[in-house]
Amino acid sequence: MNVLNLSKHLNKLGQSIAACGVLVGASATAADIALVIEGYEQIQGTSYISIYNSQASYDAEKNAVFLAQMAPASHTLRITLHDLADGEYAVKMFHDENDNGQLDTNMLGIPSEPYGFSNEAGAFGPASFEDAKVTVKGDTELRIKL
Repeated sequence: MNVLNLSKHLNKLGQSIAACGVLVGASATAADIALVIEGYEQIQGTSYISIYNSQASYDAEKNAVFLAQMAPASHTLRITLHDLADGEYAVKMFHDENDNGQLDTNMLGIPSEPYGFSNEAGAFGPASFEDAKVTVKGDTELRIKL
């Protein structure tokens, strides 16, 4: 499952990317995205969040337009991303409840920690970019349910 490698890629980046809404590539038609992640059963732990704007980067888990590690303060986490260019994006995330830096799975490879994708994708396995992508045109709210 590709989302398993997300923490490894964040570690390679030095885990220094903060959720401050700083994005590269702002354009004349920039939008704000309100990302709302709902359904946290446990507040402890760290959420790993990534947003991609192409199938190639999504599949390789490289060149994300946004990466963050955040600890939820309540059962809902809200992040606002500023100046994101209109286009197609896909979000993948997981909540590392025990803070071991990875998405834990059972013996069958099924995640034992909460995870989610944009567009309510991934209910029966890892979501493809095509299934998870959403079109952003102007200010947009994206909701992910764990």
